Amino acid sequence: MTSIIPASRVTLLRQVVCPHCWHELVSEDALWVAEHPDLIGDLKLGDSAQLRFLPSRFSMEGDAIDPEGYRCSKLACPNCHLEIPRPFFQVPASFFSILGAPACGKSYFLASMTWKLRQILPNYFGVSVGDADTSANARLHQYEEQQFLNSDPDKLVAIAKTETQGDLYDQVNMGDHTVTLPRPFMFHLQPTQEHRNHQRSKDVSRVVSLYDNAGESFLPGADSVSSPVTRHLAHSTRLFFCFDPTQDPRFRKACRGKTHDPQMEHRANRLDRESNVRQDTILLEAIQRVRRHVLVQRELEFANRRVVQDGGFLP
Repeated sequence: MTSIIPASRVTLLRQVVCPHCWHELVSEDALWVAEHPDLIGDLKLGDSAQLRFLPSRFSMEGDAIDPEGYRCSKLACPNCHLEIPRPFFQVPASFFSILGAPACGKSYFLASMTWKLRQILPNYFGVSVGDADTSANARLHQYEEQQFLNSDPDKLVAIAKTETQGDLYDQVNMGDHTVTLPRPFMFHLQPTQEHRNHQRSKDVSRVVSLYDNAGESFLPGADSVSSPVTRHLAHSTRLFFCFDPTQDPRFRKACRGKTHDPQMEHRANRLDRESNVRQDTILLEAIQRVRRHVLVQRELEFANRRVVQDGGFLP
């Protein structure tokens, strides 16, 4: 049973990291998403998106009132205007990234991991796992159903390959250019009543963002200003590298005649979905991106801390 925290007891974090563009914002700078049906059209998200606005009126419960007088409940990032689930403003966030070559099985791994965590964490660790944004996790729910709720458990299933465009990405107009941003899968982890720190739920709860990019996004040269879809790597506390040994002909040869796994069948050429770039090269490319973007992030943080005083810069 999920307990509802009264509005008077809800406290906000001072700083929040947007799970879409990784912009660091102060909670009070967050935009609100208009609810009135006529308030359509956003500068960054296009004509079909609800208006984002900085409110001047609030309800008694602390929710913003949009320009047409409707009470609002959704918050958005002031940089990319994409919606940020409320738990991100209440408990610390952790970012996890899954990377690997095209067709190496990242989506299978992700669905298997989240399916198992939903069972293990509540039963063995006293931690509930809920969707921070059900609509954002819809694709992951589909993956889980295909693998674990199939009417024929012995039937082989194929999860649709993650593409570099489509419903797992958002297009944001940044003024002089359009940026493609990945949609994360987001979860809210909270201690259950059986957890020894249940009374300290605020301190131990977490929101988790998981990123599952197309393997092509990790290929050398794929990272760009207009498509920074893998820059979550620099913000992630954990990186999962998914290695597929069946893409190596030497491994398939060693297993020949010892298994009925269709992935081990002899083939002269690579599959269409596989990359001609070696998997260790992709790992090295990811390492370089992390180092490059972490360095840039630290330089930006240092620049933001500088204060102009008496014509000079003070750290």
